[in-house]
Amino acid sequence: MSVEGGTDDLPRTPGPPPPMRPVTPCLRPLAAALAASVGLTLLAVPATAQDGAPLSSDDGSRRATIHRTSYGIPHIVADDIESLGFGQGYAAAEDTACSLADTLLTARGERSRFLGPDEPYSDQVTLNATNLEVDALVTDIRERGIVEELLADPATGPSVEVRALTEGYVAGVNRYLEDVGGSHGITDPACTGAPWVREAEPIDLWYGIYLANLLASTGVFVPEIVHAAPPSPDDPDLGLPAARGFAGVPAQLPSHEELLARLGKDPEPTFGSNGTALGGDVTTTG
Repeated sequence: MSVEGGTDDLPRTPGPPPPMRPVTPCLRPLAAALAASVGLTLLAVPATAQDGAPLSSDDGSRRATIHRTSYGIPHIVADDIESLGFGQGYAAAEDTACSLADTLLTARGERSRFLGPDEPYSDQVTLNATNLEVDALVTDIRERGIVEELLADPATGPSVEVRALTEGYVAGVNRYLEDVGGSHGITDPACTGAPWVREAEPIDLWYGIYLANLLASTGVFVPEIVHAAPPSPDDPDLGLPAARGFAGVPAQLPSHEELLARLGKDPEPTFGSNGTALGGDVTTTG
């Protein structure tokens, strides 16, 4: 039995192509979350694993083959789910090592330590805050063990396959870093030689996935949450409202542009998530 992960059906690089097989349906949610959490984009970087050559972990427990199309799209073939994640993580690190490392740095709550507490951070979706504000939020989440609690839930926690995929993915990322000699072997100037690029633990990726799920909720209000100072019962300035009810409609509502700006929706950045491309020969409009 073998499974394959791939996203297109474009011409491949020379060599016999592997047979295409559908990805197990239960892998799709995690695959989408992983791609979103690292802001996956293809970069023109030299591949480390030779196309079509078997890739394996040091103990041989994970084995995968990465085939790339002439456009650089990776197709991963493996005999089990954890090995499929191993190949996926390796290929992702080849293409977007710095973006992935930045995501893991955020998930550890260590942005201030390495990049400075007052430097701004934006995920180009909803979150706009300083590194310190982001770290304060993430550290609080980690100290409360929220993700560990979710992972331990036998009813609603991840499936065996998703856990295996994640374990393999992290092992693949770490294998890539080992193969290139650590951060000094990364060619992208965004993080080459950076001390914050290091081997990951599965829990780091799980927290990265968890944070990606907060984009449309907590992520919008990070500064407000971090700087909130609720009154205490003995606060002398604590006053009870004369009447309870909803606030009235403002006399002047913000414009569409002002609303987008306040929500952090800058129309200029070319951020993208999932997408589908169709060739002219299969569309009615050409």
